[in-house]
Amino acid sequence: MLLSFALVSLWMGFQSLQLVQVWISRKSSSYMAWSFVAVSLFLSGFGIYLGRFLRWNSWDIVSNPVSLLTDIWDRLADPLAHGRTWGVTLGFGGLLFVAYLFWKVSAICTTTRDHAD
Repeated sequence: MLLSFALVSLWMGFQSLQLVQVWISRKSSSYMAWSFVAVSLFLSGFGIYLGRFLRWNSWDIVSNPVSLLTDIWDRLADPLAHGRTWGVTLGFGGLLFVAYLFWKVSAICTTTRDHAD
């Protein structure tokens, strides 16, 4: 049951990201839209690191902002001292980006197949 919730949430997140990507592409350019997608997914990877390894939660931005921002700043100010931070961020960000690409390709193939009928 937990896996199904996670997969549905991932699908809904990708669907929402695609809506924003289309909107940005119409207002600006395809390059800007894909840049937004990449930045969003790699920031999500950093968020996974913050939650999994530093044990921060989303409400900590309101309840404990100074400590949270201090932890974030420490990692940005001295990236070489925090190799695991960037390994996890790039790993999960890359995984999310590849998953989004697969999701986009499958959506295109499904749409193309539906229109061919």
